[in-house]
Amino acid sequence: MPRDDFDDEDDDFGYGKPDEPRPETCPACGSRRSSKVSFTWWGGALGPGLFSQVKCSECGQNYNRKTGKPIGWVHITLYSLVALVIAVAILAAVFG
Repeated sequence: MPRDDFDDEDDDFGYGKPDEPRPETCPACGSRRSSKVSFTWWGGALGPGLFSQVKCSECGQNYNRKTGKPIGWVHITLYSLVALVIAVAILAAVFG
């Protein structure tokens, strides 16, 4: 990113407190090197795309590329519950 020599007041880019991770920065190690996750055991091919999931090339942490926050059990549980409800609704419509 080019350096802004004109105004140092806006260099925080509005991403919150200085100790919070910036988007596209690994929350565990601070590295900006990551690769897109295309498939997970909990979300198949759709889940990682919904959460903009990437994996850090340095430490292996999975996190959201847009927010910089790690993807945890809450995301996985909610995604799984929604998928289960949709599957039950489809089965009920077909066999009910």
